[in-house]
Amino acid sequence: ILPIHPQDISQRILATMERQGLLMRDIRGREQALRERRLVVVEDALNSDLVPAELAAAFGARAILYVPIVYGDNALGLLTANYGGGPRTFSSKELAVARGIANHAAIAIQNARLAEDQHRLLLVEERQRIAQEFHDSLGQDLAAVLLKIDLCREDAAEGETDRLKARLESVRAVLEKEVREVRRSIFALRPIDLENHGLVPALRRLLEEFARESGVKADLRVAGGEAHFSMG
Repeated sequence: ILPIHPQDISQRILATMERQGLLMRDIRGREQALRERRLVVVEDALNSDLVPAELAAAFGARAILYVPIVYGDNALGLLTANYGGGPRTFSSKELAVARGIANHAAIAIQNARLAEDQHRLLLVEERQRIAQEFHDSLGQDLAAVLLKIDLCREDAAEGETDRLKARLESVRAVLEKEVREVRRSIFALRPIDLENHGLVPALRRLLEEFARESGVKADLRVAGGEAHFSMG
């Protein structure tokens, strides 16, 4: 299947319709295909009430197929095939090919939507898990820190410097732990972006974050050329 128009045909059609004062509902073949969820054939667009003749003439479209992309009871979109050579009666094989392409497109679109929904669900679950961790761990530790600070005040008032130092060290240790946990959780919420940057840059970023948080020096060595894999 080769494109006849190198430019964005949809934008050209919309601009032409605007100049001619046409609306989408004026393209009756298109509206009928979407409404009735069936393929609509226009054998001669210049002599049919299914297509505005001025629009067909502007694009040299003489015979047109409107093929709805349908999944279940939902119309997901529309494929349009134009033939500019003159009036044309499309063969049953050509119509079957058009329907087949639309069916494959419908399945692809639905699969993409399902994948997006699954990804969104996983993000929600991960955020809920992190929120629960904050509540269970961070909340309790901070409450303990507040209590220890009150005890530190008492130690300071009583002149118990050794006990005060020990409590302050304990408070510091708890806060350092929670700072690491918060940073880890924030990093987990940020996408590594494998698709845009590739596996090796993503691993380097992960190791840099690990080294910064743990103090452990990490080195990544890559042998051979980097290969790119589909995330689909």
